[in-house]
Amino acid sequence: MPALHCEKVTCESIPTTCKRIVQGPNDCCPSCPDTGCEACPAVDCEEGTHSETAPGDCCASCVADPPDACLIGQKDYAAFRAQLLEKYGGSGCKNSTECTLLLEDNVCGYACNIPLPTSTARNLLPNLESNAQQSCATCEPPPRSECEQATAACVNGKCVAIENSVD
Repeated sequence: MPALHCEKVTCESIPTTCKRIVQGPNDCCPSCPDTGCEACPAVDCEEGTHSETAPGDCCASCVADPPDACLIGQKDYAAFRAQLLEKYGGSGCKNSTECTLLLEDNVCGYACNIPLPTSTARNLLPNLESNAQQSCATCEPPPRSECEQATAACVNGKCVAIENSVD
């Protein structure tokens, strides 16, 4: 008995829900039957929506856009940043030599003169950078500004930034 060879079957890609590659129980090769969909009208969606063909539908309709990935990422980053500042700033200080100032500069945030104890400061920026790369991958970098001159100091057991006055 000779071996049968079937050609590759492809269905028109639009609308995908209307064309299916099927192989009947008594068929040797698959086929792409018409499922009865009419030609789809053009879809003009309003701002904040986009055209999408739902499973089981023949034609596209307008659906709401997903939440802005950048805004969600920035909110997640801000919450993570606050947790880290609480964690790394919580060890306190006894004198000003135990404090330092950091510059945050990544795709999620830019901040000057972040006061932290020197014992925990080295942990903050790598953790923020790692989170920023993940959370804000779709964001434009934040605006940069010139940092005011400041000095790290220990005030009441907490590291703070004291602006240097320019007279």
